[in-house]
Amino acid sequence: EWDLDYVLKHNEWRVLLSLPDSATHDRTRLEKLARGTFVRWEVLDHIVGEASVNDESARTRFYAMVEEVRQHLGMVFHRYISERPALSIFINGDGEQHLVRAWDPFCLQEKAKIITPEEPISLFGALMSVTGFVLPHRDRFSSPEAFIEAGGPDGWIAHEGFFVYRSRRLLLPGGWLGLGRDRPWSKEEHYKLARIRLDIPNSLDRLWQIDVKKGVARPPAAIRAKLTDLAEN
Repeated sequence: EWDLDYVLKHNEWRVLLSLPDSATHDRTRLEKLARGTFVRWEVLDHIVGEASVNDESARTRFYAMVEEVRQHLGMVFHRYISERPALSIFINGDGEQHLVRAWDPFCLQEKAKIITPEEPISLFGALMSVTGFVLPHRDRFSSPEAFIEAGGPDGWIAHEGFFVYRSRRLLLPGGWLGLGRDRPWSKEEHYKLARIRLDIPNSLDRLWQIDVKKGVARPPAAIRAKLTDLAEN
């Protein structure tokens, strides 16, 4: 357990190995599973502030944040959830209604999409792969609901460009990685249907400057020209 109140009191980061009494019920639920990981967040004062438990507007804001977490997990771990062997993630319960659904940024079930051949890229003995996807125009989606869902948590333009994966875990959900010809490309409406899947192994973490939070990735200079050509095509 990480406890920020403990850190403030003792002025040191120390991992606590005992469970609080409030987690007894959750421990019982975990012991029923053959395998798995249980994550419990409590004392969320930085999120809820001083709001009363009877404050309906604060409750609404809180559950909106829960939904944002659900969408984020469904995006970042969508390949773990949808590919075999499958990972199951539940939020605030273990029923079907609590299950996190994978968000597929490449619309693999849509017939009108265009997929380019997978392009291997070798760097210092490590192999990466790049696959391009041109998603269907709104009128060619299987349904209006499918088109809206394909836009993703942050919308169509935000998710255009490169989707960078490290060992199937999504690091970057869109963007042009600072690539371009005369100047770095920017996201714009005209290219919102273009998404590029880029898979990198964990052996290239240092070259890609991946930080501990896995929220940053920068392409090495040796492959920037190649990635620019592929993206342009």
